Amino acid sequence: MGACDNPDRIVLGQLDPNARQIAADCGLTTPCENLIDETAFTDCVTNCVNQRVAALSSGCPSCYGEYAWCSLDCENDCATDSCGIDCLTCLSTAPNDPCMPELTQCTGRTMSLDCRDPT
Repeated sequence: MGACDNPDRIVLGQLDPNARQIAADCGLTTPCENLIDETAFTDCVTNCVNQRVAALSSGCPSCYGEYAWCSLDCENDCATDSCGIDCLTCLSTAPNDPCMPELTQCTGRTMSLDCRDPT
């Protein structure tokens, strides 16, 4: 079990866009977009996800803040479609390849629950 418990799983499963897309959007907009310090960036994205999906438990948004930092190199590929083939290809290539396993471990969810039609 991860930081996103059963009530979180229900909320996350109903999101449109999904939580990874929300985290990407948060990371690409003010005030988070220009932060270069990892802690400041992840805190900013975590707070943004928490505000946009207020029904999540306190620990769950931090998984997506960490994911946004980890996947920063893939921001162009994931900006418009966090479940698209370009994004998934980028996330499967070093140095970004730990991003999805780390997100899965942190949340206790699999990518298929974030993506309605996994590629």
